[in-house]
Amino acid sequence: MAQKKAEEFIQFLANEIKAFSPDSRLPDSHFESVARSKVLVVIARLAKADYQKRLDEIERLDEPAEFIFAVNKLSEGWDVDNVFQIVPMQERVFESKLLISQVLGRGLRIPRKASHGDILGNYPIVTVTNHEKFADHIRELVDSVTQCEVYLTSAPLPVDAGFARAEHHFSLIDMAYTPVTSLEDRTGNGGKISPELTLNFQKEKLGYTVTYQETGDKKFQLRKNFFTADEVAYNQCKRFTLRVFENRHFQFGETLIAGRIPQVEEIRQVIAAALEKAGIAGERLSEENARLVDLYFSQYLPVGKKRPRKESRPGNLIFRETSKMDRSSTRASELDRDAVVFVSEDYEEELGKENLFVLEYVKAMRGRMDEKQLSLFDKEEPFVGKKSDLIRCFAGFRSPYIVNTSVFKTPQNMVRLSSHGETLFVFGLLENARYIDAWVKSRDMGFYAIEYEYFRKGKDRTRGSFNPDFFIRIDLDRYIRMLREDGIDCTGLRNLQDHGIESIIRVVEIKSDDDDDEATPAKERYAVEHFQALNERLQAGESIPAAANGKEEHGIPLYLFDLLTPSQFDKWFELLRQGQDLKRK
Repeated sequence: MAQKKAEEFIQFLANEIKAFSPDSRLPDSHFESVARSKVLVVIARLAKADYQKRLDEIERLDEPAEFIFAVNKLSEGWDVDNVFQIVPMQERVFESKLLISQVLGRGLRIPRKASHGDILGNYPIVTVTNHEKFADHIRELVDSVTQCEVYLTSAPLPVDAGFARAEHHFSLIDMAYTPVTSLEDRTGNGGKISPELTLNFQKEKLGYTVTYQETGDKKFQLRKNFFTADEVAYNQCKRFTLRVFENRHFQFGETLIAGRIPQVEEIRQVIAAALEKAGIAGERLSEENARLVDLYFSQYLPVGKKRPRKESRPGNLIFRETSKMDRSSTRASELDRDAVVFVSEDYEEELGKENLFVLEYVKAMRGRMDEKQLSLFDKEEPFVGKKSDLIRCFAGFRSPYIVNTSVFKTPQNMVRLSSHGETLFVFGLLENARYIDAWVKSRDMGFYAIEYEYFRKGKDRTRGSFNPDFFIRIDLDRYIRMLREDGIDCTGLRNLQDHGIESIIRVVEIKSDDDDDEATPAKERYAVEHFQALNERLQAGESIPAAANGKEEHGIPLYLFDLLTPSQFDKWFELLRQGQDLKRK
């Protein structure tokens, strides 16, 4: 197979060379000879002497070979620095993790003769081009190989195991919600009906999309991305036929129909007029315009007076204990991408054998590169360089970070983060640790969930839930003492104490500065409402459940929610140091 494919490729390559050659009048045999010199075939059918010499000289600058066709004849130690593209021709190349590792390893080398500047400006990448019919079968295996399957696990420090940082555990109060379905009046549009059908401009070429699938037999899935005016008109007429109308009077723009329901041709004429007004030639409607037609004629259909509405009603107060937070994991390979991990100076006692093994693995992998090579991948965070008394790198110039235990006021054995914004916020927590008693990085799911609701794209009601990123506990009495030492006026904070407030829980959700998720405003609104309702119930004297770890809460916590972006961090921490922005809500 490799020999056949190589011959086919040589003919293709010869034609390409000829097409771009200034001497295209030369005989075809000349271009075939040039193409053949660029192709090396390494298969068992050929005598080893036929290819071995060229294979040994493959990295020489005067060796013309650029393409290698091989079938299991490249030894496992075959080490070539200038492989940039790999094209497997058979699915069996990906039948196991070992074979996948060997294939990928052919191109995972940095060229030795490339300059430092060239590598920084145009970092070499190996591309594996694989036939789409193999994709589903091999994706899981490839992911397993490239992601190493070595995990770091974050967990709460045991309360009774003698760890000093376990004293930072605290309890949170939540409200249990009960899902309820109720009926509400349909407000509709107040009886107002848009007089004319208005369509949006659409691209001229609307046609069919063909999806090819390989599942034993060859199958083609044909899908059109348009509707004809005739079929849309028929569907709308059918909707009118199936409804019962108290008053059969319809005004479609300039078309008046009285005493009967509209017919297919009348609806088609309304659509045709809208197409013409929008400057759309022909009678094809895009999917978006078909929906606009549907919304327009829906105005004239009778609707019920009530509609169901799903909502959640607050119930009993419940505890969320940081000591019972579930574990969460991150792949070690992600540390070289976006994942960031913080551990304390006491990590050797706190992490356990499995995590320590992974850290040593990371150190060993990075230890193979000198400082110049490490600088190709990342630069040291400015905060780490300036605050060496608080934090240092475990290996290389990036995460994992080792933090001075005195400022690492979290009861988690390690803190794992997934965005640069979260990392910058943790830097702020470390720098301002004297004003904080404890904090935790919440899991993405399953710890303290807040439900929210919004209309996706302004139309579809969508419900979801999210876990705020950080919960930060501040003991109010100690906080006031710290601020008074700094000469800060604490009158407002003392007023909180007069109302029975003992501690402040800052709840923070982090978003990027360029976040444009339409769900974000809804998350903020529902979180603010949740904690406002919680504060009102607590300050109204509702009994607080027994606290975690056998202790009992006597004072009232005040919950404050903030949705922050990195550009707001400096101001947020400045207000924290000034004791301001804490009297709200």
